[in-house]
Order: sequence, then structure tokens, then C-alpha cells
Amino acid sequence: MTMNKKNIPYIIIISIFAIGIIAFGGVYLFNINANSNTRITARIYFRTDSNSVDYEEYPIQVQDNKEMASEVLSKFMEGPKNVNLHKTMPAGLKIMDPSIIRVVPDRPTDSVFVVNFSREYYNMPPEDEMFLRATLTWTMTDLDFINNVDILVDGKEINNSIGMPTGVQNRQNIDIYTPLAPYNTVSKTVRLYFADETGSKLLPEDRTINVNPDLPIEQFILEQIILGPRDEGHYATVSPDVKVVDVQRTEGVCFVNLSADFTGKGPAAPVTDDVAVYSIVDSLMDVTGVRKVQFLIDSENTGIMKGSIDLSHQFDRNNDIIGDLKP
Repeated sequence: MTMNKKNIPYIIIISIFAIGIIAFGGVYLFNINANSNTRITARIYFRTDSNSVDYEEYPIQVQDNKEMASEVLSKFMEGPKNVNLHKTMPAGLKIMDPSIIRVVPDRPTDSVFVVNFSREYYNMPPEDEMFLRATLTWTMTDLDFINNVDILVDGKEINNSIGMPTGVQNRQNIDIYTPLAPYNTVSKTVRLYFADETGSKLLPEDRTINVNPDLPIEQFILEQIILGPRDEGHYATVSPDVKVVDVQRTEGVCFVNLSADFTGKGPAAPVTDDVAVYSIVDSLMDVTGVRKVQFLIDSENTGIMKGSIDLSHQFDRNNDIIGDLKP
């Protein structure tokens, strides 16, 4: 069949138009697929008005795992848009280091998101700490490449109500669909002693803390001294690196077992060694039943505080080192 030469231009135009439609359609479909693959919906969990846990959905840009986790964490810290939801990370609490994702080779289901909080973490009431731990865990494990969350404070594992490390948190050991219960704790008001601005006297500081009644209250007092003062004009007496190895009371003697950081690093200048020692002794002597304090360093009854104080003997209360209270 012979083609009419007059129809050739029309055929060419129609062909070009058809090719254009096909090309445009292909690009359009590609863009749809590309856009649908560049964002996911993440669930960010918060506390509700009724003290339960619920979530908001946020579109999250798909990127490498570390960047996606960072973006989700930022949304969690930012807080909800819904007025009936409430952020669980309190003001003043900071994340100290860039969070990491720890992956065990050949065991991707053991992947752990590690977050390191500042020491303000310990200022939270038990119920608030419980909701922070639960909502953070469920938020981060909503990402399919994270199965566990490891919460650190100042680089150290947090402990539960019986003094044992809580370990990694996940959806198996935190159930948000049953009533959440804080650790078994009661409130106690204790008197702690910290240095004055000269570093040569102690000043009392009353503080209400949450304690586990199944553990010696002396342990919580020691931990609070290590955390440092809250009142203005009061100064820390021991290094924040000091750890409480153990604390026991026998026949009125409180045995305080501290890590070697207590003698190795000592107090920050200008705090004297006497102030460092008696900030602990005088704080513990306010506990009913404590008559003397005996220091142990890494479980050994030997230790010298910077060569000036022999820690091997038992200490009595020292009222002379306590400064005058402000009027």
C-alpha cells in the first residue's frame, strides 16, 4: 500500500506527540515512586492526659540509619503538636554525646540505640522517669533497624530499684498497653552537706529524694552527695567520677565502700580534704542509728586522702567544720 505523501507530516506530528506523552508518563510514574520511597511515617510516643502512652505520626526523610535515628530523636525531644499529648523529656535534661546505633555482627535483631543523658536524669520523680524511658524506647524501636534502647547517664548504666543495671530496654520488657508502674519508692527528706565558697566549711542542704525502702538510705545519701549540690552558693565536695561500691551498717558503724576515685581525684580546689571527708560523715551521721563512719576504698580498709587524711580509722561527726547558716 502506498502512503499518501500529504499524510506524512501529520503522522510525524502524531508520533512525536505520542512519544512525548509516553515519556512524560514515565517520568511522572518514576517521580511518584521515588517520592513514595523517600519518606516514611514514624511514630513518636508521648504521655497522655490520662497518664497512658500514645503517639503522633511524623513523615521522616529516608536517609542512612544514623541520620534517620537522629531525626526521630529530635522529633521526640521537640515534643508533640497535639495538645492532649505531653513530652516526657524534661527541660534541663540534655543528651551528652551523639547517640550511636550498636549492631552485633550477624545478629541484626540485637541492634541497640545508645543514648547518654546528663546527670539531671536523676532529678526526675520515678513516675516521670518511667514515662521517659517507655516513650523513648517505643519511639526509637519503631524504626525497623532498632530493636533495643540502652539508656546511660553521664556514660554509666542506670540502675533499677534494687540497685541492679536496668540493661537494654525494648518492647518486650516495657509494655505501654498495661498500666505503667514506677519502681517501689518512697520520698524521704535528708540533710546533705556541701562546701561553702571558701572550700573550708560545710553548709547543710535539705533535699527530698526518692528511695527504695528495701535498700539502705545511706546509699542514696552517698549518691546524692556525688551528684552535687543544688542550692546557690554550695559547691561539690567529691569528684563526680566516684562510685559507691557498697554501703552497709553494722552495730552503728556505717561502712562506706567507695571507688579509688575518691582518694585518687579528690575534691576540686579550693575544697579541702577535711571538707570532702566530713561532707560524707556528717551527712550520714544524720541518719538514725549511725554513730560512726568507716571508709573502705575498693573494699580495702586502707586509704589516704591526698596524703593528708588517714581513712583507715572510724570517723565521728564534726560539728566544728559546719559553717554558719545564712540568715
